Amino acid sequence: MWAFLAAAVGPLAIRALVAIGFGVVSFTGDLGNGQMEATASRCIDWVECDWSQGTIRDHLEMIARHREENSDEILQRHAEISARRARKRVRHLCKAMGTDSMITLTYRALMTDLALCKRHLNEFNRRLKRHLPGFQCVAGYEKQKRGAWHVHLATAGIPHFFMVRNKLGVPCKVKSYGLLPVSKTLC
Repeated sequence: MWAFLAAAVGPLAIRALVAIGFGVVSFTGDLGNGQMEATASRCIDWVECDWSQGTIRDHLEMIARHREENSDEILQRHAEISARRARKRVRHLCKAMGTDSMITLTYRALMTDLALCKRHLNEFNRRLKRHLPGFQCVAGYEKQKRGAWHVHLATAGIPHFFMVRNKLGVPCKVKSYGLLPVSKTLC
């Protein structure tokens, strides 16, 4: 396994991870497009304790007291862990798909209904797949400062004739207004 890891992430990276105290280094796989990821974790030594019933009861009471006293901190930590897990999932999806462009969909009006925003995105994807079969994207919803929802799409394979070029000739916008007919039901 170590020889395979050395070939995948490089021998210096493994030596560095082991040198700073990481005992377990695992190769998560090829994410496509020449990108690979390795995961490292510290070794944990588990020791079995011989506790009496009273000690176990006291320990459980201490844990319950700690949860009551620090409930706000615990909720914040769980939200941070959830956000980190979501970012990791989006990163893996984007790498596996080989995304090469970002699209931001915004509303002119103040759209505060997330469920309606999701329905509009589904309709947008359905119409876009009619014109670009095989269209795929990773979507993320975000609230603007004014409180309206907007959608970020990471995608690959947008044809260059849909792109608007800036002064340097670099594609920077997609001409969606010319691609998809707008229905009065969506506005």
